[in-house]
Order: sequence, then C-alpha cells, then structure tokens
Amino acid sequence: MANSSLSFLANHPLPLEVGTITVLPDGTAERRERTLLNFTFDYTGTNFAAAIEPTPEGAQLRIDAALAPMPYSAEGRERRRDVHAIVAASRTGLKHGRFALDDQHQIHLVSELAIGSPVTPIALVTAATRMLIAATPWVALLRRHLGPTPSANPSKPATTDAVTGPGA
Repeated sequence: MANSSLSFLANHPLPLEVGTITVLPDGTAERRERTLLNFTFDYTGTNFAAAIEPTPEGAQLRIDAALAPMPYSAEGRERRRDVHAIVAASRTGLKHGRFALDDQHQIHLVSELAIGSPVTPIALVTAATRMLIAATPWVALLRRHLGPTPSANPSKPATTDAVTGPGA
C-alpha cells in the first residue's frame, strides 16, 4: 500500500495544490476535486478559524478570530466609544478585512484574500501572513483601548457588521 501511495505521489502533476489529495482508510492516496477546506490555527495566542473556498481563479481564503467582547458603557463610556470608532474605521482602513461584532457582541477580526492558481501550501501561508501582518497594528490598537484582555469565545464566528452592543 505504501508503495502505491508513493507511486501515486511520484506521478501526480506538480505543483500539489491544497486539498486535492486525500488518504483513504487503507492508506492509499487518491486525487479529489477541490472543495471547501476548513482548518484552525493559533497566532499570538488567538485562535483563528480559516476556510479556503475554491474559485475559478484559484481560491478565497477567509480567516475569523474572536478577539474580545465589546465593552459595556458601565465599563467606561469613552472606552466603548473609542472601540466603536475603531471597529467602524476598520471597514475602510484595514487592508483585507475588518472588525465585526457577532450576536453575542464579541469583536471579531474577519479577513479575506484571493489566492491565485495554483493554490499551493506556500501560496496559502503567504496569503494568511499578508492578512495577519496588515491586521496586527489594528488588533494592537483595539487591545490598547480595551485594556486588559477579557476572555473571548473563539468558537462562535462573526455574523454581523453591526456596531451596536450591550449598553448602547
């Protein structure tokens, strides 16, 4: 079986694209059509959910991370106002993404970037790195205005761009 898998890989057209090979329960490799691929990763202590969706030109990479809850007015009206302003400004100022609020008023970083064909592991890592480099100063600004980092619920993806929340 290992011999047939090696033979399959040796005869597979290059470059190998992300998500085009699957390993069956018996250990043999098989080519498959590109489909939606979901995965998670950690960057600077923040858990990111990522999805690669095939497109005719390559793929669309989307990442989403819950950063912190929107502060309540009782925690400081200026602080809440500043965080609202940062979230709103991110819609036009944050390259490849924006901050968004989910239904539980968690602030998410949501970024998207097209990856041209072929969608190789190197192209995927490069695209994710570009998005994270662009977002890092924005996340730092947001965290500076939030104060000590409250715990966030990283398992709930962002569902809205509304800039309202508790205590509004």
